[in-house]
Amino acid sequence: MLKDDFSFGVYLAFNGNCLQAFNYYQSCFGGDLSVQTMGATQHGRKMTRQMQEVVICATLENHYFKLMGTDLTTAGRLVPGNNISILVECNSAERARFICNLAGNNYCPVSNTDHLIEITDRYRVHWIFSLR
Repeated sequence: MLKDDFSFGVYLAFNGNCLQAFNYYQSCFGGDLSVQTMGATQHGRKMTRQMQEVVICATLENHYFKLMGTDLTTAGRLVPGNNISILVECNSAERARFICNLAGNNYCPVSNTDHLIEITDRYRVHWIFSLR
């Protein structure tokens, strides 16, 4: 397996304070911060100001790690433990499917059009598989 086939990161979910958290993390660890909000999307411009400020994806990268986060959650309610996921970025759907199956999911339907696949393994650890 080549080193560049996949990479790991940490994915954090927030309840409306993702931007503040990532600004803080950048002040602690340095690195390049990029943030996409709902307001930056085509449909977001029609939303309320509060919804426009919701972070879709924040990414902080430095020489040591990649940290990603969002204010959007599928669980609907955040509690300690469900707000942290392991992010695995893969170069191909084949690699994502292979690693997803290793994580304990007997069938991991990953195609070239799937951008994010979320699974929970047998130890209740949440994984997100993403195609780069």
